[in-house]
Amino acid sequence: MEYRSPLDASFLPYVPIPEPMRIGVAVMTYAKQAAIGVTTDFAAVPEARDFAAAVAAEMSRLRPARRPTKRAARPA
Repeated sequence: MEYRSPLDASFLPYVPIPEPMRIGVAVMTYAKQAAIGVTTDFAAVPEARDFAAAVAAEMSRLRPARRPTKRAARPA
C-alpha cells in the first residue's frame, strides 16, 4: 500500500544532501497533516526506492494509531 499525503506534491519537505551524507529524511507538519520527504544520492544508495517504500509502509501502520482530534465546543 502506497502512502499518499493529502498535501501531495505541493508541500513536500526537501533536505539538501551535503558531501559526506548520502541520504536525508525530512518531516514537515502543517494544518494537522504531516509530509515526509526522502532525498538520496541515487548512485550511492541504489536501494533508495526500497527505503522510501519502507518509510511509507511504516507511516501507513501509524495512521490507525493516531489520536482522535477533539472538536472545539461550540458556544451556546
